[in-house]
Amino acid sequence: MAQARARRESERPAAGLRPLLGLLVLLAAACGHDWTAADGATDGGDGTDGGGDGTGDDGVEAEATLCGNGARDPGEECDNGPANSDTAPDACRTDCVRAHCGDGVVDSRETCDDGNDIDDDACRNDCALATCGDGVVDSGEACDDGNRSNADACLNTCAAASCGDGFVWEGVETCDSPDPIPCATECGSTGTQSCLDCRPAGTCIPPAETCNGRDDDCDGERDDGFDCSPGDMASCTTRCGSVGRGPCTATCEPADIELCEPPDEICNAADDDCDTLADEDFPCVRGQVVPCATSCGTTGTGACIDTCEPPDATACTPPPEVCDGVDQDCDTLVDDDLECRPGTTEPCTVGTCTGTRTCAETCTWSPCNLGSPPAEDDCEGWPRTISDSLGTRTVTGDTCGAADDFSTVDCGGSGGPDVVYRLTLRTRRLVTLDTTGTSFDAVLSVRGPGGTCPGPELVCDDDSAGGTPGQARIVAVLEPATYWVVIDGKTPGDTGDYVLTVNVADPGSVPVNDSCAGAVPLTYATGGMRSVLGSTASASHFSGGGCAAAGPDVWYSLSLPEPAVVYLDTLDGQTWDSVVEVRSGDCSASTLAGCGQDACGGLRSQWVGRLDAGTHYVLVDGRRTIDRGTFTLRYQVVTGACATDAVALAADGTYSGTTLGAANHSEPGCGTAWGMPDAVFAFGGCEGLSFSASTCSSSTMLPLDTVLTVFRDSCIGAALACNDDDPDCPAPGGSTVTVSGLNNRLHFLVVDGGARPPASGPFQLTVDLP
Repeated sequence: MAQARARRESERPAAGLRPLLGLLVLLAAACGHDWTAADGATDGGDGTDGGGDGTGDDGVEAEATLCGNGARDPGEECDNGPANSDTAPDACRTDCVRAHCGDGVVDSRETCDDGNDIDDDACRNDCALATCGDGVVDSGEACDDGNRSNADACLNTCAAASCGDGFVWEGVETCDSPDPIPCATECGSTGTQSCLDCRPAGTCIPPAETCNGRDDDCDGERDDGFDCSPGDMASCTTRCGSVGRGPCTATCEPADIELCEPPDEICNAADDDCDTLADEDFPCVRGQVVPCATSCGTTGTGACIDTCEPPDATACTPPPEVCDGVDQDCDTLVDDDLECRPGTTEPCTVGTCTGTRTCAETCTWSPCNLGSPPAEDDCEGWPRTISDSLGTRTVTGDTCGAADDFSTVDCGGSGGPDVVYRLTLRTRRLVTLDTTGTSFDAVLSVRGPGGTCPGPELVCDDDSAGGTPGQARIVAVLEPATYWVVIDGKTPGDTGDYVLTVNVADPGSVPVNDSCAGAVPLTYATGGMRSVLGSTASASHFSGGGCAAAGPDVWYSLSLPEPAVVYLDTLDGQTWDSVVEVRSGDCSASTLAGCGQDACGGLRSQWVGRLDAGTHYVLVDGRRTIDRGTFTLRYQVVTGACATDAVALAADGTYSGTTLGAANHSEPGCGTAWGMPDAVFAFGGCEGLSFSASTCSSSTMLPLDTVLTVFRDSCIGAALACNDDDPDCPAPGGSTVTVSGLNNRLHFLVVDGGARPPASGPFQLTVDLP
């Protein structure tokens, strides 16, 4: 750098001569005197040979060559005229030399320029600041080898290498750190060792074991601390959950179940070899109850022992005793703990009857033998005859030894022993039969009429006479014929002494409507309540009824030219248990249309139903043969729109319905929707009681907005109660209506669509009848 700078200086005119040379050129030009320019100068144009070639100018006056004139003349590196400066960075210097290292000005691409040739001061001769790593040892540096290595004698911080500086000096130090250094263990793994005074010190400590198939921690074991070592056969879980063997994985884990080979079966109550069977290669499955030999030679049961063998006699539980003449339970007794020993006998009692029973070959007692049956046991004994003369008489006997010949009685239990008597009537009679005083729970049955014993069952009774045990009573108007009276036990154990009291009386005049042929017509005006008085006291019983009624009955007819909703009741204050039966068709083949009984909390009857156009019959009946007497039959008939599609509400509960496709039968008593399709329901009221209905249960799942209205006597007119949208319902659209203080009359409930769409749809109606 210094030599280059000196060369540039030697090629330039001396700084003191350059101004003088310029002045001489100007004077020569002013005097018009020719002069010879220095070699290499340009012709000044003054008529002289400015180029030194012996020729003068061609008429152009010579121009002076001067640094600072703004033109780069020969021998100048630059000339910026007034902008020439010896202090401004990167400027053309006043001697027309370009800015350069060593001119004392810090130009661009220079970090310093002290203008001297001293290379070991703060500014190097290449105009760079002195730094560590430049190969020159400066003040504050212990060394400077001009490289970045920390492994030689001079660190890259220009500090001399030393033990403890954190860098290993190659060839001098082995280590230089407080941290342990790698070392080779005795088992060939890479362990760690302490570094002391930059030399290894102490024992080489083996590393922790890793999963690699080698002994890392020098304890003589490969991959200890892991489940297994790669490639080794190791324990694993089989597909059936047992412990098998399989190749250890590369991650030192047991083999998957697909590669795990099951072991041989062992005695452990489990499936070891994955064949779905437990302990199949042994006599029994450990812990299971298996047959075994008892101490008395019978086959008992016990738990399979730990070696998968049946238990010995001391742990074998004997079986219970059976009837086989062998000591099964090892108590040294034969056929003990059983009901009896075959062939033995003992006294026995059934009801109030005594007899003897014998132990059968099955070690159970045979039925009690109560001796020979009575003469009245069955029809083959030609039963004794009961007199039909007017008055009361008593027949006694017992059913001891009797068989169960008439077990199909309809009104009570069956299966008890029974006896039969014959009753032949020569004229129409009111007959009363009563078993009061009998020692067992008796059932009475009257069969016939007909000459062949026993004939079809005509009427039966259980417990109408009351008492304990319960006794039977039948009261019936019977036509002249032969009848069979059966005294039965309610159960097989109901046997013993009986008392039959028979009363034969004059029945009085026969009601005109005692049969269907004499039915009294019921006249009506739609919606109006009418009534008729009657009596069943001397009436006979219609045996073809379907309402479980056994008492006498009378008939009424009802002719309907169009469909109607009909209300019937016997709520007249009487106390005998009545039944109202409704039948449709003609007398020879009428069918049951409905039954009404035990209404409004009492024994009287009420019925509501819809009947088609045609002839119908109403029977007022007694539930039992003793239930007879006077009555008032009240009835209502409603026709027209209310009867077209009406449904009778027969019981409390929930009814599913719909107004889809329905007509508009009635208008609601509240709300703002009119002309909507609706559903009509009919029910009977009870004096002073209440009725309620709700569609709340359907509003959470069905879309119909409902309005509920209750009417009396018709579904049209003034409403008894109405509700549109019950605020207590779980969702909008449900309604609830309640009516208190009802009457014994026909009532209607109408389910209408509300103001919100849709106008029709399905619903669920929950009702609580009076």
